[in-house]
Amino acid sequence: MSNTTIIDEHEKMPEYIRTKESVENSKIRESYIEKRACKRIPAQLFVNFFNGGSLHHGLVTNLSDINIYFITGVNLSFGSNIDVSIPLKYENLIVPVYINRIEKTGNLYNGFGAELLSPSLEYIDFIYRLNA
Repeated sequence: MSNTTIIDEHEKMPEYIRTKESVENSKIRESYIEKRACKRIPAQLFVNFFNGGSLHHGLVTNLSDINIYFITGVNLSFGSNIDVSIPLKYENLIVPVYINRIEKTGNLYNGFGAELLSPSLEYIDFIYRLNA
């Protein structure tokens, strides 16, 4: 079992869903995930972002029309706003986000769920092409 704890602003989820320690409840977790507002798209996208005046890197593992989830070695604050930069072939797609979920593994906060603040038409097109 993992020692990963999820901090989420939506406290409606029961404790057994908010912690990954309960693998035996995976069917319950799957039923919760099915109720999400938008379909999540699995991804392996390297991204950049600024935090505290420094450039940092992360890896997006899934995204949707309104949310993005990424891992990084940088501790980000719950409720903070950052601009995530997704490198594309000819440009960088800048995505302003609000950190609304943090996952902690051991002593490291390394997984971050974020809500898009204002998805641009370019981002929606990007998601559409990923999902096609």
